Amino acid sequence: MNTQGNFTPDFPLPGNAIVHYGYISDFPTDRLFGVLDTSENERADKFRLAADRLQYITCRAILKLLLSQYTGIDAADIRLRYAPGGKPMMQGMNPIQFNVSHCRDILMWGFSCGNNIGVDVENLERQVSAGALASVCSETELARIQHVPSHLQNACAINLWTRKEALLKALGSLSTPIQRFEVSIENEKEEVLTSPGSERERDQWYLHSLDLPGNYRGAIAIRGKVSHVNINRLDCNWTSHWHEYDVCQPLSYSSLQFTS
Repeated sequence: MNTQGNFTPDFPLPGNAIVHYGYISDFPTDRLFGVLDTSENERADKFRLAADRLQYITCRAILKLLLSQYTGIDAADIRLRYAPGGKPMMQGMNPIQFNVSHCRDILMWGFSCGNNIGVDVENLERQVSAGALASVCSETELARIQHVPSHLQNACAINLWTRKEALLKALGSLSTPIQRFEVSIENEKEEVLTSPGSERERDQWYLHSLDLPGNYRGAIAIRGKVSHVNINRLDCNWTSHWHEYDVCQPLSYSSLQFTS
């Protein structure tokens, strides 16, 4: 069964990144089992809740289909391994770096060439607890949120949470306490304020937040110089003409471009 698509999208060049997002309801999830390998299907079967199982299947299958398009490797032949912190990576030598995130019915996939990338997405209705914030934030960051007007505090907390999570996932390791990275909390200001290393290391990080349909807030963290980021929404047209994964039709998306 051929699970490699019939189109070649732009591979993320050095200094560029591509982020896709989509919604579970937009994809024919009943067909996606065919993209997963035996171990992934076994893992899917272990989820107790149907919603969690569907989320895993959709996110993992589309990740492998996208990787197939970027690398030319048949999706059925793609094997993933995991860093100690749980970050997925492709087996073998490949310059493409990637990360995934999901929340409720939204899924996000980020790709870059050579640069570590992390993505995170949360619903703005989520009430971030003080305990959760304390697990990723410094005392200075917590104090900043406390000084924000009460009706804005949760939105600022979501900004901080998604940015810190994206940073943590880009690092791909738990060896550096995420509290040692401090980030901004404002909507219009996205930056790493302090890092465990020098000021030069701090300036190596690219941080970007985005508002997504459905009351979601996302964040992208990339280590290295970034000149261009594409944000694409995948929709049902991408998968509407699959026939047992023999053919994958070209992407259909709306695109937002950010240039630093």
